[in-house]
Amino acid sequence: MEIEAYVTELRKSNIIGGNREQVERRERENRRATIIVIAIVIVFLIPEIPYGFFLLVSVISKHTNTAFDLEKNRLIHAIYELTLVTSFHANFYIYTFLNSRFRAGLKRTVHYPIQTLLGRPYRWSLSRSQSGRATESQRRTLSLSIHSRNGTLLRQMSPDQVNIALTEEHLLAETKLANGTSMSRDNE
Repeated sequence: MEIEAYVTELRKSNIIGGNREQVERRERENRRATIIVIAIVIVFLIPEIPYGFFLLVSVISKHTNTAFDLEKNRLIHAIYELTLVTSFHANFYIYTFLNSRFRAGLKRTVHYPIQTLLGRPYRWSLSRSQSGRATESQRRTLSLSIHSRNGTLLRQMSPDQVNIALTEEHLLAETKLANGTSMSRDNE
């Protein structure tokens, strides 16, 4: 018993489990995942349990020569199929509303390509802290976003267009150096 308490404390400490904020974040994520799984199981069981009961009664009645009439049978099948389709849609909404990673993946695979097809560029923004200055992690995130965006644009260009763009960038850099201005893109 004492060893279990020690192991639990060790997991919560920095040696195994990281700092307290990481442990709390993991606990929140685990709780959210549990809620998602429970919701999906419940939504799955709503149409399946009544239909399973109907099939059981149907088999029993078949062997006792008291089968359902055709209209009742069709009505029960129609209700089952409607609840089944509704549960499929409910699963999508459960994932969408409760899982931020699913939302991000959905946005990446659906929203951004549609936006690109419509000719609207991606919006790259940098959140500001309360003081109005970007933190180091925000600068790093923006830098990675810009590099990713530039890589995407370069992949969409033909080799000739890439050579022209790189030549123009090189000439722009040489001009700025000759004029003594800064090389950063903030001055453009």
